[in-house]
Amino acid sequence: MDRQLRVLMVSHTFPPLAEVGAIRISQLCRYLPDWGIEPIVLCAQERSTDLQDYSRKLAPGLRVLRAPMMSTPLDWYAAARRRLLRNEGAHNPSDPARISPNPGILRRNFRSLLQLPDRYWGWYPSAVRLGTQLLREEKIDAIFSSGPPWTSHLVARSLKKKFATPLILDFRDPWASALPVETSPAWWLRSAQRMQQSCIRHSDIVLGNTERLTAALQRRYPDRDAISFRTLTNGFEDLVATPRQKPGSRKLLLHLGSLYAHRRIDTFLMALADLIASGRLSPDSFEVLFQGENDPSYLAEATRLVPQLMQNGCIRFSPRISCDQAGKLLWQSDLLLLFQGSHSLQVPAKFYEYLQTGVPIFAVSEDGALTDVMRQTQAGICVRSEDPREIASRLLEALEWPARTPEKVREQFADRYHYRNLARSLGGWIEEVCTPKG
Repeated sequence: MDRQLRVLMVSHTFPPLAEVGAIRISQLCRYLPDWGIEPIVLCAQERSTDLQDYSRKLAPGLRVLRAPMMSTPLDWYAAARRRLLRNEGAHNPSDPARISPNPGILRRNFRSLLQLPDRYWGWYPSAVRLGTQLLREEKIDAIFSSGPPWTSHLVARSLKKKFATPLILDFRDPWASALPVETSPAWWLRSAQRMQQSCIRHSDIVLGNTERLTAALQRRYPDRDAISFRTLTNGFEDLVATPRQKPGSRKLLLHLGSLYAHRRIDTFLMALADLIASGRLSPDSFEVLFQGENDPSYLAEATRLVPQLMQNGCIRFSPRISCDQAGKLLWQSDLLLLFQGSHSLQVPAKFYEYLQTGVPIFAVSEDGALTDVMRQTQAGICVRSEDPREIASRLLEALEWPARTPEKVREQFADRYHYRNLARSLGGWIEEVCTPKG
């Protein structure tokens, strides 16, 4: 190409929104100019109710268009529920009695209706308007959209249909065709599948963030040319290593980030209790820290299963912290924890943050994309979630697993997982879709 290409990056999630998906897009935008691509971001305008983190700095000169969110009935419902919970101040938020059971059929269908394709559909009208204005006034060579939220793909599809601009779809999770647990009504799944099919039909390249997810999408659409499905993994950025400040007599086992969506910790907690009861692990020798915004059911479960470990501080749940604080905490850890459950197509983004520290990783996961990459990188130990005794045995091994230096990790994996090199791959695909055929 004889000039710098310009790509519109459509992503509802973008800093300062404190969502993990924002890291991928902001880091790709940081490095795309190194490969001759100028990104312009179309994202959501942050609201006072959104979790925000201003510690993550954007690339200098990056142009960001922020479209406002329209309030939806789901927002009204959530606000009313927050008011109701505030009025029940006498109750303990961690009380298991407050954890709602599975919703009834009517409530389940109503909530699903309000979240089609997702809870962020109120962003769609203003995002399409702002994107349309940009494409009418300026030369945009390609569109890249990343989801979830899947509303981003619908915005990009609308722009593709209007302007015939090449489109690359980025799937950070399964949408409708490969869900591990079908928790939504059948009609919702059918609607989501139709939306996904339409978005893929109008795209030029489809990206999955694991090989297994890419393969699942390719199997779902066998009539489409297989070469149009590619894999762009998540990666790591340059975290600043900080000296260890804790004494070191008590090992820190850290889970950084949220626990949600059928990720089990019960058998891990039972394994800890068994190790202490059998004398193989001293309660004074370790601390397990769950740092992040976690569903209250996990705290309730830990209180019920291992009350003594909760009381003596062996297990702690602490709230979300900023990106800078989280980066510093990683370097103070002795073992990094992952709980993936049966999500076989995905690798948690935090795995790559963990990887670059060289701190050993202990992953409780069924066979899938996470166990694949754990074996490839030899980053630590994987164990299935069913058997607490096996978890206990492998945990003792993990506590003796040797750490690697950050320099060694970069030497081994920067070519594959550093965001600058991932941006190089994406830049090549952008050039590909912008090159006239023939």
